[in-house]
Amino acid sequence: MKEYTASWRLVSSSPSDWNRSSQCLSVVGDNAFIFNGEREPRQPADLGENESRVLIVDLKKNQSSVSLASGGFKPESRVGAASAVLNDKVYMWGGRGGKEMTALESSGPFSFVASPERISWEKEEKEGEKPCEKSYHVMTSSEMHSLLFIHAGCLAQGRTSNLHSFSPSENRWRSLADAPEPGRGGTGLTTVKLNDKEFLLRWGGFAGYELGADNHLDVYDIASNEWKTYVPKADELNGTPGPRSVHGFVSAKGDGGQIAVLFYGERDASSLGHAGAGTFWDDVWVLLFEEPVKDSDNSSGGFSWKKANVRSGESFPSERGWFACSSWKEGSQEKIVMHGGLLPSNDRSSELWVLEIQ
Repeated sequence: MKEYTASWRLVSSSPSDWNRSSQCLSVVGDNAFIFNGEREPRQPADLGENESRVLIVDLKKNQSSVSLASGGFKPESRVGAASAVLNDKVYMWGGRGGKEMTALESSGPFSFVASPERISWEKEEKEGEKPCEKSYHVMTSSEMHSLLFIHAGCLAQGRTSNLHSFSPSENRWRSLADAPEPGRGGTGLTTVKLNDKEFLLRWGGFAGYELGADNHLDVYDIASNEWKTYVPKADELNGTPGPRSVHGFVSAKGDGGQIAVLFYGERDASSLGHAGAGTFWDDVWVLLFEEPVKDSDNSSGGFSWKKANVRSGESFPSERGWFACSSWKEGSQEKIVMHGGLLPSNDRSSELWVLEIQ
């Protein structure tokens, strides 16, 4: 079986006031758009005249700029929101804010056209059965179906496992099949294409404890509105990823059946809750897919794990969780961008790294 190497490149340390966690990051073209989050526990980072500003990083030129929102509308600054890209437009939904740091009623979706020259927010008009207000949910998109998906997250009380789609062309929400329990926050969700169909993959999260010890990969078939749970085959030498939440789980196609990458995240929660830092992972795992043989044991669904190693002497990010990440297609290569995050020292990072699997 192919061996995989995780090669990290530090693009830049963003401006000093862009050290943060629980923020949003979306990549369009060669530009990363970063917004929201917190620099201190339970305090939105950008308030007043800085509300809804966006850090734009040119990933090829290693240059960054800050764009203040233009126009009359600016969504309220927030923590624990989620974002996704559809048709070169960045969409954001949900999060906590205000004096009480509760889930915001003005949850969105909000959007802006991904232009480095101008950020102008819009509020999407919507109909249908929308999600209830929540935070630390996940968001992804389907180009094939022209849909955005909102999943899981923390409610005012408890956590949820529900799934909703939003169609920008129809301005309509739809309630979809709930994912397998337990309800969770800080899970990983990504969209992959398998055999000319698109699926959502979910792994890990927090349900009062770190999820993932059972190595369950939950797979949602967009076309049939059905969830199935598989147990990917373990790496013969390294086993499977350990339990974690607020981690990276990003679609990234590559050699040898590579379809997605899982990395870093919280290993054990802090005894101080959101006010403190727990312990974190600094590993990278490649998720592989091979069409399963008919009439064979299909408990793995054709999925398997392979741990990626860092070359000796190469630099890489220190362990962390609560960061923002997104895929980036540079030419024919699919890479991953990671910004910020909470460190074991309870400080927040301003680093922006690019991960390439080789």
